[in-house]
Amino acid sequence: MMRRKLHKGITLIETLLYIALLVLILPPLVLSLVRVTRQVSLLDVRNRINTSSSLILSQVTRDITQATQIKTSLSTLGTTPGTLIFLDATGQTITIDRQDQVIVLPGGNQTVHRLRMTRGASPAFYLTDPDLDVQSWQVDVVRNSASVLTGLRFHLDVATMNPSTLDPYQNARLVADTTVDLQPHTTEN
Repeated sequence: MMRRKLHKGITLIETLLYIALLVLILPPLVLSLVRVTRQVSLLDVRNRINTSSSLILSQVTRDITQATQIKTSLSTLGTTPGTLIFLDATGQTITIDRQDQVIVLPGGNQTVHRLRMTRGASPAFYLTDPDLDVQSWQVDVVRNSASVLTGLRFHLDVATMNPSTLDPYQNARLVADTTVDLQPHTTEN
């Protein structure tokens, strides 16, 4: 007796059913993946701006607490953009200010405001990356009831540049206010 082999395969109706299910399932899945990717990207940008701003404020705080003299007569305080000039522990003049720099982006050139530090006669260096825009940098004096300088209040407003679109800014911004107490040995000039 001869056995007949049954060839089992996928029918046209089954194939159409699979395609219909994929058409229903794939678009929401792809949209969800795109949303998750955007959220991760935004979180990465926000984390970067927070880290960068924390490092800036940490360095400024360290330098200010070691300062021997705050040159309030030469600094531009209470305005934005502000300039802070002080003497460090070695007697070098330190200047922190906001400078404009033009950067090239695919959507065109953009002016970015960056924080810059100058130590004595050494060349100036930037405290912020070229894709971070310091929208506000203000330094205010803090005085006690006897009008003696006891601290400095820093206001920093930073936004990230967006090189991939015509919109110059990404949706990431940080506004920080911090006050640094001066050491008793720090004088005002």
